[in-house]
Amino acid sequence: MITIAQTIEKIIASHPSYGEALREGIVNYSALARKMMPEIEDMLLEKVTEGSVVMALRRRASDLAGKYPKETVHPIKNITVRSDIVELAFVSTPELNRVHQKLLTIAEKHDNPFLAYGQGIGETTFDMSISLLPHLEELTKGQKRIAIFKNLSVISIRMPLDTVTIPGVYYPFVKAFAWSEINVYQIVSYFTEVNFIIDDKDIERAFTLMKTLTKRSQVQ
Repeated sequence: MITIAQTIEKIIASHPSYGEALREGIVNYSALARKMMPEIEDMLLEKVTEGSVVMALRRRASDLAGKYPKETVHPIKNITVRSDIVELAFVSTPELNRVHQKLLTIAEKHDNPFLAYGQGIGETTFDMSISLLPHLEELTKGQKRIAIFKNLSVISIRMPLDTVTIPGVYYPFVKAFAWSEINVYQIVSYFTEVNFIIDDKDIERAFTLMKTLTKRSQVQ
């Protein structure tokens, strides 16, 4: 039989903001209990009291404080920004792998262009310096293009090696972008590097957010 505590755990898993508020001790337990009660009752198929939910929330807050550390921005080695980026998406085909190889050869003759290639099950994307666009368009004649986005920039950050095994290491950045209504077209990650592809118009705000988060990590 499922318990109130188990329903709360499931609800928090789908609403991380509840868990953050509980962990930080900044939540009104009664207000949160009243908000969660309809969902709890749907899961339990019976009525519950506000007091019982509050009690379960307090226990869950204690568990969260002990299990999860406070949100941490781990040290960043450096932040770089590049503009004049374009993103293209295509329906995936085997030929696009060969296109990528040819584009790499062409890129070697350019002045350090940005080029990121990703192939999924149904879609393939190219994020690159706009100087490579005419070459890609020539190479992809006959391929089905889904979309093209211009006037983009990329913010790249380098993380220490030990962050590779830390869950949620990119979460503070993604959350900050979301709360600031900065759209991320693509996230291109490598071993200790992550690249956020965003609109040119948002680049200054995004860079400021990155610097602010980095400074905050230095005083934690």
